[in-house]
Amino acid sequence: MDNLPITVISNNPFGLPDDVVEMLDEKAPAALAMSPASHVSEGYSFVPTYKILEVLLSQGFVIRDVVQPKGRNENNLMTAKHRISLRHKSVSAMSRLGNAFPEILLFNSHGWQCKYLLLGGIFRFVCENGMIVADQDFGGFLKRHEGFDYDFIINATKEWVNQVEPMFEKITRMSEIELSDAQVLDFAQEATQIRWEGVNDRRLAIAVNDAQRYEDEGNNLWNTMNRAQENLIRGGFTNPLTGRKVRAINGIDADTEINTKLWQLADRFYESAAA
Repeated sequence: MDNLPITVISNNPFGLPDDVVEMLDEKAPAALAMSPASHVSEGYSFVPTYKILEVLLSQGFVIRDVVQPKGRNENNLMTAKHRISLRHKSVSAMSRLGNAFPEILLFNSHGWQCKYLLLGGIFRFVCENGMIVADQDFGGFLKRHEGFDYDFIINATKEWVNQVEPMFEKITRMSEIELSDAQVLDFAQEATQIRWEGVNDRRLAIAVNDAQRYEDEGNNLWNTMNRAQENLIRGGFTNPLTGRKVRAINGIDADTEINTKLWQLADRFYESAAA
């Protein structure tokens, strides 16, 4: 998606390039909705996703990924919650930390599920996993809004661009913080409770801490967090408590909650090491 044209196409009603419209239609049709769910009140503030995307693409962002989980009710197809990940063309230098790349995550729905939301995130090419960065670490980038506001979106994206360098400086420092074996296990045990609330078992923590790739081996805080993140989100390993394979997380809400809490956990270890 790196070479998406920014020019507005005149032969579709969305103000977006034809190939973007085709992709959204296939992967997240709710992003092309022109009206909200029928059950919302007259006071509901409908914000079309395609209008937000039109602004973001005009500012040099390109779409990396589009997600809309398949629902059981086909009537919700055009109103369901969806997530679109974007990165900026100007941020061309990849981190040496597992090819990490900063991105903006756009969340929206057209019922009562959520108001549109912009979050800062980090995407790692080495494992194709995305991490949601805590609000305070992206300079208060967390953005919710009632209605469509062009200036609001422009200012939010400028703030994001300004926070990219400090964010990657922090990631570099995380990669330099070496944890003891006991601290790594403590991290993994707390991480397991993000997905399995109330479960505090050493065997499960060891499984969650298992590296799926050599790039994530070692006891530094960055690698420790990424091992836990991949196992919590991707699953695929055998839960020693049940003997069954752990399922991947596919829902947007669960994915967001786990990633956000995992970053907050890593931030707490980071602050403790810096104290």
